[in-house]
Amino acid sequence: MGPGNEGLRSASNRPVATRVDGTAKTVLLGLIDDAVAAGWTRSRVCLVLGV
Repeated sequence: MGPGNEGLRSASNRPVATRVDGTAKTVLLGLIDDAVAAGWTRSRVCLVLGV
């Protein structure tokens, strides 16, 4: 896991719903972008988040 991964680890406690509203989608995409900027691979972030 990359640097600053504490938030992602705690976010992975529950699976993401198959369908989410626009606000949730925007937040998830922002979280993915932030994690990639912090050194995570996009595939690793998506695996951890369950998306």
